[in-house]
Amino acid sequence: MATDFFYGLLPDHLLLALIVVLMLLETLRASPRWARPVFIVALLAAGAALLQQWQAGYNVEIISGEIRVDGFAVLGKLVVLGCGLSLALIFATRQGYKFWMLVASMVFGAMLILQSAGFASLFLGIEMLSLPAFALMVQEQGDGLAAEGAFKYLVLSSVASALLLFGISLAYGHTGTLSIAAFAQALPAGSAQVRAAGLLVLSGLFFKAAVFPFHAWAPDAYASARVKRSQTIEEG
Repeated sequence: MATDFFYGLLPDHLLLALIVVLMLLETLRASPRWARPVFIVALLAAGAALLQQWQAGYNVEIISGEIRVDGFAVLGKLVVLGCGLSLALIFATRQGYKFWMLVASMVFGAMLILQSAGFASLFLGIEMLSLPAFALMVQEQGDGLAAEGAFKYLVLSSVASALLLFGISLAYGHTGTLSIAAFAQALPAGSAQVRAAGLLVLSGLFFKAAVFPFHAWAPDAYASARVKRSQTIEEG
């Protein structure tokens, strides 16, 4: 169990270590030119660990009912790391530690979502993915348009989080567990509580992903951010 916790979540541990290292380097006022190389090295190391898991056919439920690493999760995390690496390689202009720290947090959140088997880890992953986007939208901008877009994103994201949590609470009240599989098994029963939970969870997810008809916030958010920030948000 302990081996699975460290080996199965090794890519996630590397991303967390990356965030801590970037924070320490900024605290020590190291040269900003180190931020991007450190980011790339950490993502390559995480990708190497994922490739090893893929070749070994790794499939383990690390935390019962919450985190499961299987072939789909490994493949999805490789795609997420590829998006992060493409961002670092294409936009090679020098960025500060804050930028790469926020991007690393978004990558970590996306990876957590892909291996979620329960609502708790799913919600944490969604928030880790979406919260850094607020800061990215206004970073180094300082104008009213960026602040307005980030504020709209923050308010509507808060509404989405509230809907998601309300739906999760109803699902937990019915099933007695935060497992997504248990909730899916309860759906065919069709009770009013389960239907309400499913509707609230879907509404929250649609708000976060800007799916019609919950997409009205997206144009303002993307238009107010710079090209690099918009690409990062869209990849997330």
